[in-house]
Amino acid sequence: MSVLKTMVAVPPRIAAVFRYLLTVDEKKEKRDRLERMLAPQNLTTTPESKSMINEVINECKNMCLVTEAREKEDRVISLSEMSLTIHPESEFNPVKFRMLLNRLIMDTNNDKNHDLCKLISWFLAQDVFSFPGDHQSFTALLRDQFGDDRLGLTNQERFRQFRFWSVFLGFALALRNPTKKGEQLIPDPTKFLETNLPSILSAYHEEHISLIQLMSQLFKVCPAFEGGIFFDTIVKQLPRRETSSISSAMSQALLRLHERHFIELSHRSDTPDMLVLSVKGKSPNYTHVRLNTG
Repeated sequence: MSVLKTMVAVPPRIAAVFRYLLTVDEKKEKRDRLERMLAPQNLTTTPESKSMINEVINECKNMCLVTEAREKEDRVISLSEMSLTIHPESEFNPVKFRMLLNRLIMDTNNDKNHDLCKLISWFLAQDVFSFPGDHQSFTALLRDQFGDDRLGLTNQERFRQFRFWSVFLGFALALRNPTKKGEQLIPDPTKFLETNLPSILSAYHEEHISLIQLMSQLFKVCPAFEGGIFFDTIVKQLPRRETSSISSAMSQALLRLHERHFIELSHRSDTPDMLVLSVKGKSPNYTHVRLNTG
């Protein structure tokens, strides 16, 4: 299974497993005790509650957040090596936890959540200025491009899961639509970029780098971006757009960070093989970026 298909596997429940294991000796616990601690009998007495926490722990295993092993007669759940490497602190850090789950879910060597990764890649490639964002229009567009399979987004429950995870991982913004009931889900990787750009751009020692360089680094961190393996699997089904410009969702996210003085964008017309950040109604278009440390 995957978090897209397991309805109970939402970010707060995954975080509950992780946060509990951070507090115990050696960052491991007997599975039966872990289940009791996360679903206490005096609070949850139904079989559905035990089934729910079992499914959540299994999804933690599937994404390699935790491992399970036999120790004598007990099954023991431990935080994985990757978890302890990215989040070495014993105190829960929500930013590092989100970075950890991004890394695990986007792992190209573990296909358990690749259905979610492909959907995120498709979502980020949409035109942010015309994307409808509601469930009905969202799935209709997927059906037009991918047929009835819709990249696995085949019912409203999976759409809800996609909404939870895309927002949590930093790729989407959920907005209330004042003219319609419900909300719109908007492609917006601003939160992901805000978390990851400092480590990428600081390696260039405050130099401006081209957007080509930036994108080549970004898809290594997140293969759902253009150039990454998940984008390559779905790109043939997407409407064509100008190959010398960055997607509108990425462009708008970088522009937001520029306006907040988090990064500095600039335009260099003499650069060969330019990749342009297209900004609607503004001139000039941007071609370079650096981390703003001032």
